[in-house]
Amino acid sequence: MLSFIGWAILSILTFGFGFIFLLPYMYSTLSHYYEDLKAENA
Repeated sequence: MLSFIGWAILSILTFGFGFIFLLPYMYSTLSHYYEDLKAENA
């Protein structure tokens, strides 16, 4: 989550319009990370 701090600051500077692109990118990245963790434990 710390790697997204810079993107979040840039999104805030665009008065929140950047979150339209940032949030789906964040959620997809986190879901791929979770899938990798599940695959390691299986």
